[in-house]
Amino acid sequence: MTLLSLFNQLKGTEVLVPGQAQEYAGQCFQWVDIYSHDFVGTPYFYAPIALDFWTEYGSSFLNQWYDQITDGSIKAGDIVVYGAGINTAGAGHADVAAQDGTTSDYVGYDSNWNTLDLEQVTHNGHDNSFILGSLRPKTDVTPPPTPP
Repeated sequence: MTLLSLFNQLKGTEVLVPGQAQEYAGQCFQWVDIYSHDFVGTPYFYAPIALDFWTEYGSSFLNQWYDQITDGSIKAGDIVVYGAGINTAGAGHADVAAQDGTTSDYVGYDSNWNTLDLEQVTHNGHDNSFILGSLRPKTDVTPPPTPP
């Protein structure tokens, strides 16, 4: 399986981690948890909010599977995490980078950005200033082909 094939399998749907309440369908943290489990091979994290992928990094299993990156680089397969200021709820946002880029310009696979459906989004606007960094898989993840 490639990241692109996982995305293509789920795009256009409100993704939901098995066993989670339907009210969470389409939330960004659901997509990121599914990606991490199905593609990277981690257990489910069951993050209550997207920001937890960043703030709980050191006290969870995430640091065994990911490196926390703050140098502005983004690699295909990174989980890109936005801080609390990105939305009024203060929950942050997280997506999965579809290709290599930087925190000022990258393409991501997102849930709950423009819609609850999983979609491809180009991130190159003022919202990028809220990016805290990314979580880069420690495993050898084969980068997917560049999306169309």
